[in-house]
Amino acid sequence: MTVDQRTQAFLHTADENRAVAQRLLSHSDLQPAARRWAIAAAFYAAVHLVNAYIWGRLRIEPANHGERQSFVETESVLRTIGIDYRQLQRRGFDARYVPRFVPSEALAITLVTRDLEQIRTVVMMAFADIDGISNDD
Repeated sequence: MTVDQRTQAFLHTADENRAVAQRLLSHSDLQPAARRWAIAAAFYAAVHLVNAYIWGRLRIEPANHGERQSFVETESVLRTIGIDYRQLQRRGFDARYVPRFVPSEALAITLVTRDLEQIRTVVMMAFADIDGISNDD
């Protein structure tokens, strides 16, 4: 896989969104709105991680969520994180569009610290042998 400027940009944006999600979770007085935005940011971090993988491997940028989901279902490396990605996608949709969606603190923490981190680990491992890419925080 090639790590070019476009791949780096996807990874950078994923890191920014991941940091936002983590920051929102770091408040002890976590309110439902902060949880919703943490989940949304975590989903978009996952989107950019998956885009980085697809671009780095195939030089394709998915046009929409459905196309990206197709890659998650068909690419062997991405299939390993399919459940995590679908969970983030579903809950990210709920967080943005379902009125009165009130995620529990436990759900928000699980999505950010388990599901997103699993996706990040798998994608970064795919780039592990390439200079300039690290799985460190």
